Amino acid sequence: MNCPEIRKLLPELALGDLDAEPAAAAAAHLATCPDCRAARESVRRTVGLIRSVAPASPSTERRSAAVAAMARAHAEQSERLLTRPRRTWAPWIAAAAAFLILVGAPQFRTRSWSLQVASLKGRADLLDRSTGTWRPLTSGEKVRVGDRLVTQPGAVVELSSASHQVWLDQETSVDLVDVLAVALDRGRVCISVAGTAAEPVRVSDITNNTVRVAEGRVEVSLRDVQAMVGGSRESREGEVVLPTARTETSRRLVARVDRGVAELRGAADQRLRALRGESGTFDFGGKPSTAGLPDGAVAPWAGSDGR
Repeated sequence: MNCPEIRKLLPELALGDLDAEPAAAAAAHLATCPDCRAARESVRRTVGLIRSVAPASPSTERRSAAVAAMARAHAEQSERLLTRPRRTWAPWIAAAAAFLILVGAPQFRTRSWSLQVASLKGRADLLDRSTGTWRPLTSGEKVRVGDRLVTQPGAVVELSSASHQVWLDQETSVDLVDVLAVALDRGRVCISVAGTAAEPVRVSDITNNTVRVAEGRVEVSLRDVQAMVGGSRESREGEVVLPTARTETSRRLVARVDRGVAELRGAADQRLRALRGESGTFDFGGKPSTAGLPDGAVAPWAGSDGR
């Protein structure tokens, strides 16, 4: 290896991501080249400084945009299982390593956050974004940011971390689009967040309406909601007529609070809180509203331990 080739590999070498063969070749060159050794030490210091700084959390707007984009991109895939060819990453390794140096390796590595499958009843399938292939979900495995889950009829899945539980009901489709952010494509989920949790869980729909659960137990679902449309006055050939009102059904994001508080954030950034014993719904324009629950049964399908 010559000096220019070694300089390109220094970011990967500093991060410990270089394969054994190129690492050995790089070590042999560095043993005889003081200029490249000095460059290596500079890269190491940069990595050390980056790792010493707490990772910055993405802005709310950025996270919301990511949720909406992912949901739109994958909504049409919820009814079928897809198989995609595995991507070849080799040409991009050096560029990705250099990117880590520029933007901060700790920020990138927060993407490896995961939930563990604590329990699994029935069958659920997982789309692994790293390979683009579907496979059956298994109890005990970890589900990571970027994965997609689809539960089959009769299935219930519990995902858990130290302070969070996320239950997926049967015939539910979700994307884990960010750290503790779920894009709900169909079905319903139940979120339980302990009071000591560092971050809330966010559930969004395709129109970017979001339910944020910081503490408590909340069921979030996509439901068919009926609304009266029409019936307003209009002029037709000089006469004022009242069109016949009709009932239309639309799919809305609905939150039902068992305990704690759910913050409802509409696509136009309207915000409202739903408290214990209340239901929260978003209208056509993304404006949230709340009402009392007709009954106290929230997510009885999501475990029996009262979490």
